[in-house]
Amino acid sequence: MATSPRNVKLTWEPLAGRTVRIERSAGGEFVEIATRPGDRGRFLDLGLEPEHPYRYRLAACSDGGCTTAVETDTVTTPWTELPSLQITVPPDGTADNVVIMGILDLATALTEGHIAAVDRNGSVLWEYNTHEFGPVTELQAMPDGTLATGQFTTFIELDLDGSEAYRYTGNTAHHDIDPLSDDRVIFITFDSFETAPGYLVSGDGVEILSADRETVEWSWLARDHIPLTDVNEEDLALDNFGLGHDWTHVNALWFDEAAQKVYLNVRNLDRLYCIDYPSGEVDWIMGEGGDFGGGLWSHAHDPQFLEPGRLLMFDNGFRRPGTDEYSRVIEIEYDPVAGTAEVVWEYRGTPDFYDFAQGACHQEESGNVFVTDSLNGRVFEVTRDKRVVWELEVQARWIYKAITVPRSFFTEW
Repeated sequence: MATSPRNVKLTWEPLAGRTVRIERSAGGEFVEIATRPGDRGRFLDLGLEPEHPYRYRLAACSDGGCTTAVETDTVTTPWTELPSLQITVPPDGTADNVVIMGILDLATALTEGHIAAVDRNGSVLWEYNTHEFGPVTELQAMPDGTLATGQFTTFIELDLDGSEAYRYTGNTAHHDIDPLSDDRVIFITFDSFETAPGYLVSGDGVEILSADRETVEWSWLARDHIPLTDVNEEDLALDNFGLGHDWTHVNALWFDEAAQKVYLNVRNLDRLYCIDYPSGEVDWIMGEGGDFGGGLWSHAHDPQFLEPGRLLMFDNGFRRPGTDEYSRVIEIEYDPVAGTAEVVWEYRGTPDFYDFAQGACHQEESGNVFVTDSLNGRVFEVTRDKRVVWELEVQARWIYKAITVPRSFFTEW
């Protein structure tokens, strides 16, 4: 069956001790495309053409040879909902991993969600579209091979055939969903409450779900630990999507399991909170009005902790003091004991780029920095000496967030 404009799923009864040879015809001769363990019982074909007919032949094989191949009916892929992509690849090639990105169309932002998985040479390997939940605001590859997604305010784990492996209905979920080493999941929730009759405020919280997804094992609410008098009046004046006046707008978390600390990036207060786990007490605050590090960023996203005392962050620059509008990626070196923090590396771009919202960054294994320039519909990779060595653009769309995964995440499904 066709599971997307780019993918066809094949299944068979599991065959212990055998392999399954898979051949494909795109209108001509059959060509072998894969050999899968027989007990796997499934195969997902990748990178197909939308609105194109395909046929498959499958044969069970062992040391003694292969059985006569069984041919499938013709399968035609549907039309694609993705915009056109433009990829800039350096002459000497690029990484072999795959970029997964949530693509947002402003005209249909609350009613459609789109995800594309693209290899570094520009081939769309996998596609997902929904017309139920709205924009995909989070993407996270899970250890079991599923994809954790925040679809508007719903936490859904997708299998790569497009089916739901899990949907959390106990609370909202947004911006950041992270797996823990013991198979539990930590994520950000909305917390709407009244501070006066009829005056609804949108705060945030954190939940940890048990490994079996049955129990909330830990929760934390910003209003229990951050004074309600700590506000950014310009942001508080906004009432987004009926959730309430935008108070904290937490947009990222990071759980240091070794140190048992949860870090929360509170966008509207320009602060990074270090929270003790499981007590929930705030150890320190870096940023505006905190214990140290004020003025280093403005309405930032997506901190990645590289090592103790060092982090990478997407500094949006929204509401930055002064008249300059630009975004950048910064690396901060900090010492909470000494109460110091400084920017030790930055990338601004020439000319500047600007995202008043969204945006993301992370460091690849190579040391290069991978950046989501969201509102400009662009993803790029930059070296530490500030050379852009790979770039992807989508036409007339925003990219909410992009991550990279090994190619095997898809090929070994």
